[in-house]
Amino acid sequence: MLSGKSVRVQIEVGQRLGVEGRMLDALGLTDAQLSGLDAMVPAQAVYQHLELVVARADAERVALEIATAHGPLSLGPVGLAMRAETTGRRAIGVLLRYQHLMNTLARIDMTQADGQLVLTEDRPGPTGLGSQIASEIAVLSMLHWGRQLFGHSLVPLGMTVPRRGPFVRYAAWAGCDVVGGAPQAKLVLPSALLDAPVATADPDLARFFEELLGQRAAAVGRGEGDTLLSDVRRAVAQALAEGTPSLNQLAGQLGTSPRTLQRRLLDAGTRFSQVIDDVRHDLALTHLKNPTLGIAEIAFMLGFDEVASFHRAFRRWQGTTPGAFRSAAQKLAGGK
Repeated sequence: MLSGKSVRVQIEVGQRLGVEGRMLDALGLTDAQLSGLDAMVPAQAVYQHLELVVARADAERVALEIATAHGPLSLGPVGLAMRAETTGRRAIGVLLRYQHLMNTLARIDMTQADGQLVLTEDRPGPTGLGSQIASEIAVLSMLHWGRQLFGHSLVPLGMTVPRRGPFVRYAAWAGCDVVGGAPQAKLVLPSALLDAPVATADPDLARFFEELLGQRAAAVGRGEGDTLLSDVRRAVAQALAEGTPSLNQLAGQLGTSPRTLQRRLLDAGTRFSQVIDDVRHDLALTHLKNPTLGIAEIAFMLGFDEVASFHRAFRRWQGTTPGAFRSAAQKLAGGK
């Protein structure tokens, strides 16, 4: 999902290049979808819209127009908080901590070594043209935003993007070589930028935004954790009839990477193996109350290779056997 404010910038550029309103309606990019401080747009709609736009104009031109159209407000409270911070280290720290409030399509990670500060994008899911253009916009936007914070003379040490091409426009604008065909989009900056002062620093405002973003992150984290667990549990329940699903299988089905899914489950306080175990437990209790289902049939419905494995798991869950639990449940039901 991507912040509605960011998508509005993309839509405005697309409209200038001929993407009509009826096309936006078909993608679900309506005012209702884009309105509100916390409005978020699905990945597929973002990528499809980008593909419509680059079909009408040079992709480099499109990406540069979108990237340089972003201002503080298009990043919402995160952008305003970065502008208020005192140094590059603190401003980038705000981005890294709270990026999920405006973008769950991709994640930016930072490493530092040998005088270089490397911002790397991790973008799971589909790798089509729309996704590749989105990666280019991401690194171009980071450089554009850096110039807003530290001055227009900021020149990166390098830039990479997944799509292949000469990228003459990008190189001329960035002032550095831009290499295509890379595994990930990266922006390489001088590490001295971490200690550089932010021209628009306001420590009081920075403290206000830190508290605000902390509260929003806590609230969103609770909501996202609940939604994620529901989605994973539902996918596991559907997959069990074919055997025990793998992390790779479920991640692909949910449109994310195994590493990202694993991290998000840990953030929600659980693990993939625990989710499978919990779903099996819940389904076992439900199925055993159905007298038309045999014990062996239930075992295979839950993805167990052997009935004995189901028996061992059920004894761990309930302290008894499936048959004994069924008998007790039937007696209880008959006594009501």
